[in-house]
Amino acid sequence: MSTCHACGAENRAGARFCWSCAAPLNPFRPSEADRAWLAASLASLEETPMEEQAPTRFAGRYELSPGDGPLTAVDVEPWRRCWACGSTANEPGEAFCTNCGAALGNRSYRAALSPSDAPSGPALIRSIDDQAALALLPEIWDQAEEGGRTLTLLQDSGRSPVSTPLIPAAGSPWRRISPHSAASIRPSPLNT
Repeated sequence: MSTCHACGAENRAGARFCWSCAAPLNPFRPSEADRAWLAASLASLEETPMEEQAPTRFAGRYELSPGDGPLTAVDVEPWRRCWACGSTANEPGEAFCTNCGAALGNRSYRAALSPSDAPSGPALIRSIDDQAALALLPEIWDQAEEGGRTLTLLQDSGRSPVSTPLIPAAGSPWRRISPHSAASIRPSPLNT
């Protein structure tokens, strides 16, 4: 029989938890050798401060994610422009858009940084005049400039990446078709 150290109840031999209060009856206790090893291991570690990678604020409004992965920008002043309707009539501290009622919480956007004097990547989207090309590219949510750099935020369209469909054509094994004509093509019945 073992006595529970938490409630004093008598428990049968071999029980791991008290029948009365569910406290562990024989909690794990490290041996003196284990404690000595742990103390020596901790003492031998060099005190290396962890680098605090706080998000960087860009243009006073967007927090940029640190790290090596894709750049993400969080809009910490979402009231400036409603993500749902584009209204700019909201005031600081408002939690919901006064125009459409959308929640104005901090939102994350895919982003890209480029030099302002030599834009590249998504920063070039606004310079494209071809409407067909623009229809395939991600929509720009906002652009901000600071310190000779341009931050371009991309609106999440919810669409998967664009790929041109391939279909068999008479006289050639494959031909490319436009996404507009792909919707009108019907599969032919299988030959049996």
